[in-house]
Amino acid sequence: DLMQVKQVAGIEIRAELKHAGEDVEGLHGVAEVFVNPYSELAGQTLRRAAFRQRFGVTVLAINRQGATLASRLSDIRLRVGDVLLVQGGREAIEGLRRRRALTVLE
Repeated sequence: DLMQVKQVAGIEIRAELKHAGEDVEGLHGVAEVFVNPYSELAGQTLRRAAFRQRFGVTVLAINRQGATLASRLSDIRLRVGDVLLVQGGREAIEGLRRRRALTVLE
């Protein structure tokens, strides 16, 4: 039945993707990080700060005083107190804990 549906609907059936014996999903995580008062990121856009290259994570959204900003993120100037929803590898997220500019929220 699956093969018939595949042919009629044009559905592609793929094996589960693995990487070094682990699900690829397991290599990535999501975290919330707070822009600290002494952060050099305050006043900079994500693009100008080269955020993705510098920290190894992607910002999915910014929460500012209860409002969620989710479009044109690379052009928004970060402010002290902004909470960023980030996605990246577990090691990159753990690396954020060692940065003075950001605090990873539990």
